[in-house]
Amino acid sequence: MHPTELLYGYGAANHNRTFVVQNSTEYYAAADIGTPFYSHNGEELIFIGRGEYEPYIYINGQRFVVRIALYSDDRIAKKPRSPSIVFRTNVALVVYYYERDRMFTSNMYDRLSNPIYNRRSDTYQALAVIYNRLYLIQYKL
Repeated sequence: MHPTELLYGYGAANHNRTFVVQNSTEYYAAADIGTPFYSHNGEELIFIGRGEYEPYIYINGQRFVVRIALYSDDRIAKKPRSPSIVFRTNVALVVYYYERDRMFTSNMYDRLSNPIYNRRSDTYQALAVIYNRLYLIQYKL
């Protein structure tokens, strides 16, 4: 990518219709959407939305219905070109494979930080606390 070529991703509304816009491309979204973000290398534009019945995620314009308790303001992490996302619940870290509708959860913890994708170790990571002891939680892909 040339230094003058910038990617922009933002939410917009026009006559009660909600969109996520990437440069000049518009992706239709339900009324309740989260903040769009890019993967660490800028390859994928990702956002979470809440439809009438189920939540969904958009990845580069492709919509995936997810059958999990995911809300538009949740913080997720995603490895580029991987069919997985990671998010936290109140007590666990969850890795969800949206193409296969499968999930894996960690142990239960008192508190968890927002998850990240660590490209150097190719793992999803979060910090967790149990009885005031700090732990690094990792999920190797």
